[in-house]
Amino acid sequence: MRTKNAGDFGRLLKAKREALGLTQMELGKLAGMSYATIGSYEVGRRADPQASVLVKLAKALGISPTELLPGGPYRSQLVPIPIRGQFPPGEPETGSVLIPQEVLGMEASSQAYALHVVDDSLVDEGIHKGDYMAIDPAPEKHSGLFLQDEHSVLRAFDAGQYILIRYPSGRAEQIDVSAFPHVQGRVACHGNWHCD
Repeated sequence: MRTKNAGDFGRLLKAKREALGLTQMELGKLAGMSYATIGSYEVGRRADPQASVLVKLAKALGISPTELLPGGPYRSQLVPIPIRGQFPPGEPETGSVLIPQEVLGMEASSQAYALHVVDDSLVDEGIHKGDYMAIDPAPEKHSGLFLQDEHSVLRAFDAGQYILIRYPSGRAEQIDVSAFPHVQGRVACHGNWHCD
């Protein structure tokens, strides 16, 4: 089904792909999707992609996601989050990472920042080397993955009056909500996002 803006997005995607001399199959491989999906976007048979797919396509093309949809509906959905370093700490790193609002979530505060993961110490949490973690330093909830300090994380499960905390060592404890440990922030989301 052709959508109102699908043709505009498809034309831009095709122009950017051809300018780089890529086939639909090559772009599909780079973006982690099939060549048929690329073709469907280009001819307008598929609706404009979700913001997370747009980020993958832009990264594969080596451009900013906004270049695929100048003035389009995704411009306001991509949130720039400043990069404040690495996890664990290493080389200084600055810039910003564009994270789709739908992935970041509405609960993330305006003070959110990103850390570039440079090792595989968090792979058990589904976070891999090369990913970025968006950290919300003012979380409103006590459930999720939290940055405890610059070298460690903890997972917390809010059970109403109590919170169950699991540490990377495997140790777990149940605490009162008022005794929630000091943390640097909650990991609002993580992924391999496009950087500016």
